Amino acid sequence: MQKLTFIEKIKLLEKLYTQFEEEVKEFKKNAVCHKGCADCCKQMARIDLTTLEALRIKEKIETFDESTKLWIKKRLKKDLKKRKKKNYANCPFLTKEDTCLIYEVRPFSCRWIYSLKKCKGNPPLIHSCVFEMAKETIRKIKQLDNNGYSGHISFILQLLDQTEFRESYLLGKPNKIKSFLPYILPNKNK
Repeated sequence: MQKLTFIEKIKLLEKLYTQFEEEVKEFKKNAVCHKGCADCCKQMARIDLTTLEALRIKEKIETFDESTKLWIKKRLKKDLKKRKKKNYANCPFLTKEDTCLIYEVRPFSCRWIYSLKKCKGNPPLIHSCVFEMAKETIRKIKQLDNNGYSGHISFILQLLDQTEFRESYLLGKPNKIKSFLPYILPNKNK
């Protein structure tokens, strides 16, 4: 079987996102979520993703002006420190206006969450069928990114800051890392 290019993987990733949205459309039609809601971005903030998804985010970050890049870098560093202490923090990409800086390229962990009632500090109300469909989509995303890792957004983005790791990943070579275990896990055989 021929290895897929990064661009081919991105197209397949976007197709998985679209398929999921089509499958859950009826469940989500009564969702109360709206731009600026951000309850999940603040209280849950468990933003897991794959290396493939993180690379898309890295590319998006590169389009921002220098002051925004610096702001993001500080937020990611702060989030990383809190995560290592097992503390929660708001999503590092959440603005003061409670909007998402990377909305167009947000990972699946952000895409599938919605709520059928206002959260007001409580977890979102999600239909159990959507939860099961999301688990299956996550499995497919990990399979697509089989030479990458899965974990919290701050850890994976920090890995991609390492030139050797990023280049090896883009070449499809497996990377042996130990510095972030147990925070991230390889996607192989998922």
